[in-house]
Amino acid sequence: MTPHRAAGNAAIPEAPGPSQSPSRGRLRRPTRRTWAVAGIIVVLVAAVLGHVPAFYRGCRTGTSEDGRRLISQVAALGSAIGRPGRWSLAATEAHINGWLRNDLPRNHASLLPSGISDARVALAPGLVRAGARVGWGPVAAVASAAVSVERLDAGRLRADVRSVRLGGLPLPHGPVIHRLVNLAAAAGVPTELQRLDGRTVVVVYISAAGDPAGKTHRLDSLAIRDGELLFAGETTVAGDRRR
Repeated sequence: MTPHRAAGNAAIPEAPGPSQSPSRGRLRRPTRRTWAVAGIIVVLVAAVLGHVPAFYRGCRTGTSEDGRRLISQVAALGSAIGRPGRWSLAATEAHINGWLRNDLPRNHASLLPSGISDARVALAPGLVRAGARVGWGPVAAVASAAVSVERLDAGRLRADVRSVRLGGLPLPHGPVIHRLVNLAAAAGVPTELQRLDGRTVVVVYISAAGDPAGKTHRLDSLAIRDGELLFAGETTVAGDRRR
């Protein structure tokens, strides 16, 4: 009697897989049009980030001697503000940039975040423009901001951030506004954020600056001109009726 062969020993044919086009399993090669679009995007980004504001190229860079003169002026101003009487400051764009170019990187490098260099300032009527290089080598770009500064009265200033850019790319104003508030707070000067024509501005209360001796500071004049900053004021104490 012929033994029965188990069905499990029989070969089971595999199910045929789905048919696949030879070209569907490969990555498509970029076409000339794709390369052209990518090239245009790279050129546009490079042009935007490579934009250098005219004020940054044309401002007075200043010398180390200019920087030393600014240091002397600020030291004298700090001493004068701390006692009753008149005080004033007359600084030029060259004085400020001389300090930024020489003394800042040499003696106060920790004030600059990593990757920030070549800080410069330009002064125009009522307007302060500031810029610096961000990044290293060929990927560096110039970040810039323009802030209008106005004296409201003897006790208040208003700072209005007009533009913030990285190269030619507009950026939000918020970080610069908060930086101004932090700088004022570090100096012990109160600030307030207000709305003006749909923008957020910073109001600085000079007369409300805290002083344990009861001194009050007045800003009697402020002028920002082409390449020049001038201001003058007075410090009084409680009971002084001269003003």
